[in-house]
Amino acid sequence: MELSTKQKGNITEMQCAVAFMQHGFKVCFPYGEDCKYDMIVDTGKHLYRVQCKTASALPDKEDGFKFKTRSIVITTHGAKASGYTEEEIDVFATMYEGQCYVVPVQDCGMNEKTLRFRYPKNGQRKGITLAANYTLEQSKAFE
Repeated sequence: MELSTKQKGNITEMQCAVAFMQHGFKVCFPYGEDCKYDMIVDTGKHLYRVQCKTASALPDKEDGFKFKTRSIVITTHGAKASGYTEEEIDVFATMYEGQCYVVPVQDCGMNEKTLRFRYPKNGQRKGITLAANYTLEQSKAFE
């Protein structure tokens, strides 16, 4: 059975919540479906609004992965895509290959974010975001 987009998103949320709890953070979920964030992470010093997104591999999965940084809302007038702002969320969280990654919203564009495991073979450095800097353990998002 193939999972729906909603089911995949729910699994990503739960995996991220478990990762946060394993690192000693408290996790709270808003009631209902009308918040831009999926959960609140309590570090003991601050509360962070977290939007979880499901990651997908780049064409060569050894290079890295990406996740959408927008939401799609279906209304009677059709589908509407919208990004997230610093007024709505603090960070994006995703899981890839069993690792939780946390990326501040200001480090993301309005459509998608790519995290790479290494620099491209063409030597490009500018505009490349290394995944190692955004693991839950290494992330500076919760400082």
